[in-house]
Amino acid sequence: MRIVINTKLSQQYNVAIYNTYMYEIVQRLVVQHPEHEFLLLLNPAFEPKNFQQKNITLQKILLKSKHNLSIQYWYNVTLAFIIKKFKADIVLHFDHRCSTTIKTPQIITLFNTLFIQNPNYFNTKELLFYKFFQKKYLQKAAAIVTTNNYSNQALQKHFKIAKNKIHTIPFGKKATVQQQLLNEIDKIKQHYTNGNAYFLYIGTTHTANNILTLLKAFSLFKKRLQSSMKLLFVIEPSKNDAAIKEKLKTYKYREDVIWLDKLHTKQLSSIISSAYTLIATNIQEESSFTIINTMQSKVSVACSNTDYFTEIVGNTALTFNPEDENDIAQQIMLLYKDENLRNQLIENAFIQSSQFSWENSAEKLWNMVEQCAN
Repeated sequence: MRIVINTKLSQQYNVAIYNTYMYEIVQRLVVQHPEHEFLLLLNPAFEPKNFQQKNITLQKILLKSKHNLSIQYWYNVTLAFIIKKFKADIVLHFDHRCSTTIKTPQIITLFNTLFIQNPNYFNTKELLFYKFFQKKYLQKAAAIVTTNNYSNQALQKHFKIAKNKIHTIPFGKKATVQQQLLNEIDKIKQHYTNGNAYFLYIGTTHTANNILTLLKAFSLFKKRLQSSMKLLFVIEPSKNDAAIKEKLKTYKYREDVIWLDKLHTKQLSSIISSAYTLIATNIQEESSFTIINTMQSKVSVACSNTDYFTEIVGNTALTFNPEDENDIAQQIMLLYKDENLRNQLIENAFIQSSQFSWENSAEKLWNMVEQCAN
């Protein structure tokens, strides 16, 4: 079988997290199936250094413009030519688009269904795209991948898609857990928070992630408990950063807020493992990956009560309304005051995290590939 893998990611996605999703799964596909030929179309952000197997051909994606018409031309003309030349049996897209001009079976990946659940976060132009073009891509695809069951069901209902066409393939977890020793945790805290314990937020400053609400909740926590606790932001850079930083200049507890831009994987693992609690006010599905790895790192989690997060954590985390600062504050105060509860949640979450595996996800995707190709 000859398989084309398109690693292009739309700008709307958090490239770092979905790059990890692609990398972990694609690496397993090509290693575990040496009898098949793969053509990897490389997005500039995709790291190809570990793809040296003999059954792989690498080719860069060349897009002259990020304009929608240019992207459509690439999918419908350039990609169509590549597929025909390679004599592909199937095309796997890690994107929500596909080519509408080819007959070769295509699988597309829809990482984020926020446009269905919270359309108010999108402008008119974006919503028109999802209404007309997204529907066309979903209808054209032979199969669709989502990362959680809630999004799977949302697509079925919103676009009237057959249940057997959509498959849930979740994030996996890191191969090794970095659980810091006590003296290492002290070093991390000394380096970033002057030795103080800290709550942790990881993600973008997109409006949907409720950063300002989190800051209000942290104010309530500080005011009521008079704690030395810090709030550490690890931010994936985006266009909203400047506005949030401006707000922080007049924030009462600004000295207790630490802002870190994008970090290397090893640094981030150390910061997660040393945190007191991850506070995920995010409602974007990309944060599922962060939550899973935090659970595996034996750190407590308090997260938004969205269906796709509760699907992951079960009863192993405290959940809150991400738009209600009082609810967020109540949950993090409960974790802070009840150490027994926090420890029990940590142990249960570690067990819960064992169900997430890149090997299982890659196997599920391969079964889809075989089904569609046949």
